Amino acid sequence: MANIGEQLKVELGYSPLFDSILLQFDKEILLATAHILPLPLNDIFFTCYYIHGMRHLAGQEYIEHQHEDIVEIHHCLDGEYLYEITGQPPLTLRSGTGVIIAPGLAHRTSCIKDGVRLTARAEINGPQRSACTYDLINQAAGKFIAFDGQDLNMSICKLFKTLLNDGPNPWKYEIAGGLVRIWLAQILATGFDFTTLVLSPPVSLDESNHRNALCGRANAFIHANFQRPINLNEIAQHTGITARHLNRLFKQYVGISINQTLRDTRLTEAFRILSSHNIPSIKEVAYRTGFASPSYFTQCFKQQYGILPTEVTLRLSHPLKDALERVKLYR
Repeated sequence: MANIGEQLKVELGYSPLFDSILLQFDKEILLATAHILPLPLNDIFFTCYYIHGMRHLAGQEYIEHQHEDIVEIHHCLDGEYLYEITGQPPLTLRSGTGVIIAPGLAHRTSCIKDGVRLTARAEINGPQRSACTYDLINQAAGKFIAFDGQDLNMSICKLFKTLLNDGPNPWKYEIAGGLVRIWLAQILATGFDFTTLVLSPPVSLDESNHRNALCGRANAFIHANFQRPINLNEIAQHTGITARHLNRLFKQYVGISINQTLRDTRLTEAFRILSSHNIPSIKEVAYRTGFASPSYFTQCFKQQYGILPTEVTLRLSHPLKDALERVKLYR
């Protein structure tokens, strides 16, 4: 069976693992993150808040670290990586293989052959978050959970094709978010046995549908009005329930609060504007996306993306132009 790099080249007509094209993909998948719906499991939600495609050079290392209440997934698309846990045999990832890292597991990684890795983090949310986290830690038993990602190659190919296609597609990010959600669900279901979780009985179908409909109505209102200074009370009034009840429903069914949803929506739009050809001032971007002040916008943007709004153009403009030229060339 062809490795994932070869399959990507066949599917797309060119290799998307060139640095400049990979940067284009990474920028697009960042914009799609807000459209990755949480994976529900009764009173538990796995919320993918981070996904990143990145090239690493041989010798590059990440010191020992861990993530609490977060499941991390690494899927090797090219090259070779070494994963280590103190007291355990090391694990090597090659193209098409991957690893699930349970919450709280201290680990270190290094690239031993130039490669590309897709990394995602799913936060565990919901009323039974602690019980779920404890169960997954016990299942991992202090080790990495390796998986063979060959069956996921087609999903990865579709994801690259969706995000790198420069043709018109009004639901590009929604489609990409759905593909990431399927990819994440398949990996989690393969790596863990969720039947061991002691969870409360699910709510009735009618009640669940009603609550999901309320969340959907609030979410639609946010996307239609985020450019002006709306707040939790106005969203709740539009939805027809109290602000406290709406916020509780959002945390239960979406996995994050209303305010975080509103902020993420605004920041996603701000990133899109800043990475476009005609870039307005930071002040204009802040007010266009509903922030009360440019300074608060800059603070939130730095916290979300790790860079200042002024650095988006400097970091992305030339590589992205190069990426588009490479895509045309290899088609």
